[in-house]
Amino acid sequence: MNKVFKVIWCKTNQTMIAVSELAKSQGKSSSITSSQPHFKLAKVTLSIMMVLAGQSVFAAISTGVKTSTGSSAIQNTAGKYNYCYFDTSNRAVVCGDKDTKGSGGDEGTISLGSNAQVKKDGGVAIGSDSLSDGYSSVAIGWVAQATKMGAVALGRKAQAKAQSSVAIGNEAEAQYSSSVAIGSSAKTKASSSVAIGNGAETIGSSSFAMGKGAKTEGDSSFALGNGAAATNSSSVAIGTSATASGYRSFAMGYKANTSGNLNVAIGNYAKTKDTQSMAMGQGAQATAQETLALGSFTHALGTQSVAIGNDVFAKGVMSTVIGTRYIGNPSIDNGHFGHGTSTSTDGDYAIAIGSGFGTRGSTVYLDQVAESDASYGIALGTSSRTEKGAEESVAIGRLSATEKNIKGGVALGSQSIANRQALTSVSASADNSGMENAEPNKITKVYSPFSDSNLEIVQTVQGDLGAVSVGTYKRKFKTRTPGYRYNSDTDDKNKATKSGVPLKAKEFDIEIATRQIINVAAGSLDTDAVNVAQLKAVAKEVQKGLDYSGDVDSSNTQTANKFNRKLGQETKIIGGVTNTTKLSGNNIGVVSDGAGTLAIKLAKELSGLTSVVLGTNSSDANTVALTTTGINAGSKTITNVASGGTTGTNAANISDVKTAVSNSSWNIAGNDKAVVGNGVNPTEKVSFINGNATTVSQCHSRWDK
Repeated sequence: MNKVFKVIWCKTNQTMIAVSELAKSQGKSSSITSSQPHFKLAKVTLSIMMVLAGQSVFAAISTGVKTSTGSSAIQNTAGKYNYCYFDTSNRAVVCGDKDTKGSGGDEGTISLGSNAQVKKDGGVAIGSDSLSDGYSSVAIGWVAQATKMGAVALGRKAQAKAQSSVAIGNEAEAQYSSSVAIGSSAKTKASSSVAIGNGAETIGSSSFAMGKGAKTEGDSSFALGNGAAATNSSSVAIGTSATASGYRSFAMGYKANTSGNLNVAIGNYAKTKDTQSMAMGQGAQATAQETLALGSFTHALGTQSVAIGNDVFAKGVMSTVIGTRYIGNPSIDNGHFGHGTSTSTDGDYAIAIGSGFGTRGSTVYLDQVAESDASYGIALGTSSRTEKGAEESVAIGRLSATEKNIKGGVALGSQSIANRQALTSVSASADNSGMENAEPNKITKVYSPFSDSNLEIVQTVQGDLGAVSVGTYKRKFKTRTPGYRYNSDTDDKNKATKSGVPLKAKEFDIEIATRQIINVAAGSLDTDAVNVAQLKAVAKEVQKGLDYSGDVDSSNTQTANKFNRKLGQETKIIGGVTNTTKLSGNNIGVVSDGAGTLAIKLAKELSGLTSVVLGTNSSDANTVALTTTGINAGSKTITNVASGGTTGTNAANISDVKTAVSNSSWNIAGNDKAVVGNGVNPTEKVSFINGNATTVSQCHSRWDK
């Protein structure tokens, strides 16, 4: 202070004493204070308290001898060391040069330093060109300024410009009421805010910024860490270069970033966008509305999606992925910010749960995380997946999959594949040989052992849901392509490569495999599965076979006319004629009595017959035969023959013959004369007698006399 005086605290008198800067310590050992690189707030506060707590000040000459209270500097120092003065009337202290000024009537002020000025009661100005222009304000330091009531400015060019504001540090600046700026070039530009650290700045009211370059722009915001920024109301940013730019958002971690309202990002490089999203973990990203990403490099990218684990992606709307994947050392070259592959839930409303290796160096591993690319798809298990177009499908188990476009398919168990579409145009067949080698999506038939049940079986095939598989056919299985790795904290990405060549998916063979379905309850409806117990019950009934019986057995008794045949055994029904050309139809009927008996009856009107032979042997002389060429009565009497009537082609019975005979007659005439009498009946007698000059005689022996 221009080699004049300095103010020290006297513990004995509990007073501040102004002494020559050239005086020795009166036998006290000197103390050495080394330069400290960090700002000590406690020491600054103590210094301020010491300045403000003084009750009385004495002016002293360079020899240390005290002068009387209130006197001016002694003559032998006047003009050489300037002055130090205590005004008893207003209890003010002025130490400095001719430009150093008290308040000129104000009480309790302290002015120390060249051109130090105090303009209001209770003000303190210490340091060259320092200024205290507010009631009870304190300015300490070169060109320090405290210009409002209760303001405190401490440090080179420190400025406390508002009521109750505090600025501590080189060029620190507190511009608004009740604000605190501590640190080189720290600035508060809003009321009740606090900025601590070199270049720290607060723009929002009631905000807090601490750290080199820390900044708050929103009201009630909080930024802690070098370069941390809370730029919206009630936002919080904690960590180096952390940024919370959304309303009431929270970012914690190195370069953590929230750019949407009500978001939370915790972890190095954690990032959230849109609204009400949360990303927790290194490199975690929740970039759509109401998303959740938990774990290192997890990515929730679809609206209301959830990603939990490590290096997994939920891309579809309302999709969920849970799992973890090895990503190697967390370095920039090895994908420090995640792989960014399609291993995820690309489908809307999809779920994928399962962990895997992914890639390690230049190796693409067999075991990948689960992937559900189909809307409403569910993939559970390492390397499980539901492929695009397989909507509403489910794959459960390691390497299980529902293949492309298999809507509603279900794959249950390790290596199971659902690859058969719903049967839309379906028919039933007992022959499935053609279906065994058909493409899974081209099968249009269902198996039916009995043709008469085809319709019922076909009717059970309904809807458009894919098949359920518990095994697999022989096939190729491809892992996912590793895809992209994020190589910076931006959205730039590069393909995972080896020697500049993009890594490709790994392909391997899976052999045919089937498995049992066990512990199945008995089915109730036609479309339910049956268990072995039900099949055994069916087999037991089938094994009973069928019972047959006739009127009599071959021995003409009824004691052994019943027999049983098992399923598959032959039952012969013999008619005797083996030439189908000699058989007629529609001449026999079967009548059921409704109680287990079928009666075989011959039609009353036979048709389609070519002959009827009656007798034990058709060659017997007395065999009756009716054929298309005639009737052979076999020397047998035909009885009960109806009258032939007047139709000439009808057969006549004896009565017809008798009638015909009795109704016949003949006439006799002679010498061209008229008929004598009315005719002669067959039974009547004609008599010839001798007449005049005539004689009747027999001329042939055959004539009756």
